[in-house]
Order: sequence, then structure tokens, then C-alpha cells
Amino acid sequence: MKKIIKIKTFSDKRGYLSFIQQEKLFKFERVYYIYNIKKKTIRGNHYHKKNRQFMICLKGKLELRIENIKTKKKSKFVLDNPQKGVFLENYEYHVMTCHRNSIILVLAEKKYSKKDYYVK
Repeated sequence: MKKIIKIKTFSDKRGYLSFIQQEKLFKFERVYYIYNIKKKTIRGNHYHKKNRQFMICLKGKLELRIENIKTKKKSKFVLDNPQKGVFLENYEYHVMTCHRNSIILVLAEKKYSKKDYYVK
């Protein structure tokens, strides 16, 4: 599993502009976001055999616990800066604690498929 990936960012007196170029990370087919979170909310609780994902907390705070199903290696990350994201490989069981008013952006390698969601 890759560690936190720093997102290329430019800034000037007008603010910040951060971007991800598709060929630099992986080719993604789906982009979705989680928002309007009322309180600490647990999401995820699954892994994918085929779908890799890249998660960014655009606003607020995201606590992410990951366990690789094959190697049993565990990791914890806190995302609270939109200039950093976490890349999830296949077979990485993830549990997300989304904090109130956070906005979480996810780039997914594959389109949604219920058949690719696995719970431990």
C-alpha cells in the first residue's frame, strides 16, 4: 500500500489550486464524493478485489483505517488537508470515520459494481 500522496498545488494571493493528472495516479472511471455529514459517521467497512481508489478530504477530517486482506498489514491515516490523499490498493479493507461537515472526494478505478464489494 502506498502512503499518503501529496497533491500538486499552486498558490498565490487569490488562493490555492490543487490538481491530479490522470496519468500520474491511475486511470479512473468514477468520481464520487461524500458530504453533508451530520456527526462522526463510519463508512466503508469493505474491500474491493478489482477496484483501486484514491481518497481526499476536501474539507474537515477523515480518519482512515486500512488492513490488507492478503498481508494482514494495518495502517492508519488522518486526512485533514486537501493537498494530500490516500491510495487504496485492491484487497485493502477500509473503515472511514468521517467527521461532521467534511467533504470526501474519491477517484475510483472502476465503475460501481455491487459484485466487487466484499465484507470481512
